[in-house]
Amino acid sequence: AVPNIPEGESSSSKIERLSRKLNMLERVSELASIGGWRFDFDTREVLWSAQTRQIHEVDENFAPDEKNFYQFYVPETRDANEREIKRLNLSGLPYVMDIEILTARNRRIWTRVHGETQVENGKAVSVWGTMQDISVQKSLELKLQASEARFRSLTDLSSDWYWETDARFRFLVVQGRTTRCGAGVVPLPQGNCWWDVTTDNMKALDWHGFRQRLEARENFRNVELHTADESGAMVWVAISGTPYVGADGQFAGYRGVGTNITERKSAQLRIEHMAFFDALTGLPNRRMLLDRLQHAVVT
Repeated sequence: AVPNIPEGESSSSKIERLSRKLNMLERVSELASIGGWRFDFDTREVLWSAQTRQIHEVDENFAPDEKNFYQFYVPETRDANEREIKRLNLSGLPYVMDIEILTARNRRIWTRVHGETQVENGKAVSVWGTMQDISVQKSLELKLQASEARFRSLTDLSSDWYWETDARFRFLVVQGRTTRCGAGVVPLPQGNCWWDVTTDNMKALDWHGFRQRLEARENFRNVELHTADESGAMVWVAISGTPYVGADGQFAGYRGVGTNITERKSAQLRIEHMAFFDALTGLPNRRMLLDRLQHAVVT
């Protein structure tokens, strides 16, 4: 856009004022680490702004062309990125791409490239856009992705699924083996709460106590539920959870994991049966009698 120039202003004043505005724009571009570029389809000329040169760490005498600027792309993705950029430039559609480059000083940095086709009289004459150094942002993104991958791998090793609720304890996310159909999979529909799960070991009073713990924002570990899987077979699961806060610092819900412990519980029940019943007759043994007598005395 051409700046508004007051009438009666001298040519020297106009030039000085425009120069200040251009210097300001250049300074803003430098502070934001955003450069400009343009490629002319007819002349095949490539233009870079001063900031684009700085991002590539080349001097002011460097002459970019349609061949050498692709050489800045890192070798392992150079061919794929070159093909994609050429395809997007010819498509006539605006685009955004994150591209890792190797600067003239042999530094690897991440750039975000915006491109848009310039059309005159119905003909695409050039493509122009911006380039920004996003190395810091990209580094944080990659670290976050690596952290999430480590979390998922640890969750897979220690549990069968990951779950997350909102502040009203309704399921938002359920990921892992519980989301696949088959035996041992406990259905946990989004919008339901834990107390919507039908169990034969948790009665209304038990669920009331469990809900009080959640409303008090307490952690809980290895709460055992005896419930039906998607095939209708009864399974044992153990759930653990901890409260979390949102970006505003307010309570946002619970996150946790669940594990199918059916085999362990079956083994435990077999051991208890062997301890209290005679192996030959199947009848209660002396230990069962003493245990029941002690229980009666205590209660």
